[in-house]
Amino acid sequence: MRKQPKIFEGLKHLKGTSLLGDMVQMANGAASAFGDVRNLVSDRLHSRAERAKSAMRKTAKAAGRGQSSSGQRKDVVPSEDFDAALARITALGKRIEALESQLEASASKKQAAVRKSAKKAAKKSAAKTANKV
Repeated sequence: MRKQPKIFEGLKHLKGTSLLGDMVQMANGAASAFGDVRNLVSDRLHSRAERAKSAMRKTAKAAGRGQSSSGQRKDVVPSEDFDAALARITALGKRIEALESQLEASASKKQAAVRKSAKKAAKKSAAKTANKV
């Protein structure tokens, strides 16, 4: 009988096993691992779907309470509209100041004219009283 090389001495426990049996065990292990991964992915997708449903319910409740779908209240003005309104208010304020200054100038002119006419009237009355005496 021929003596086997020493390399095969440690593999005596594999003598009765078949290569096909080992491959089946490996395939079962791989299938089990893939099944676990599939279950994990399925659970995560399910939890994300539940979170999305919950967010949609909150949005619907907010819309029922007078809020928009983005979570903002309906009575809140967007910033672009607010900025435009603020610019218009500022321009109107400057226009009002200009009109008030014109009004004050015309009022002061009228007062000056009234004073002038009062002085003339006073001079005339003083002249009449001086002529009578």
